[in-house]
Amino acid sequence: MTAYNSDYAGAFGLFAFGDLIVNGGNIDVFTDSPTSYSRGIGAYDELVFNGGYTVVESIADHGDAGALFSYNKIIINNGILDLCTSGAVAKALVAEGSIDISPIYGDVDRDATCLYLEPLSAQTFKKQHASSANPKTGVDTSTSEAAVAGAVLIMLIGLAVAVGKREAQV
Repeated sequence: MTAYNSDYAGAFGLFAFGDLIVNGGNIDVFTDSPTSYSRGIGAYDELVFNGGYTVVESIADHGDAGALFSYNKIIINNGILDLCTSGAVAKALVAEGSIDISPIYGDVDRDATCLYLEPLSAQTFKKQHASSANPKTGVDTSTSEAAVAGAVLIMLIGLAVAVGKREAQV
């Protein structure tokens, strides 16, 4: 979905006058308003994500941009969200009430202009994530993975030595 408004009314992508609940599927929203505000996906009451893959880009050259917004509360329980905003004032998450994000995402910068939210459990079987200068969240590079790999390597070397000694005795 694409929304563009060059007037002062702003650009809205998806909006619900009650609760907006996303349970799955793919959503791709682009909003642009050069003179006013730009909002990607929003709700008057609660904006809830329970699954799916959501991409939102919201641009407001002289106004404020928000990828997800609610006049009440944003709740992110599950799903993959790729959110990016740019403008005079830009925040990926904008809510007049609270912003509740499930702990399965790890630590999330709620004031970031761009966020990539993927549940940590889904990242286990994917390629290794590396830290970057981008204001995105995700799995930080840690030494625990290197420590586990080193321990496994030492155990394999020990096993090879034990098998070699056993064959020498036979």
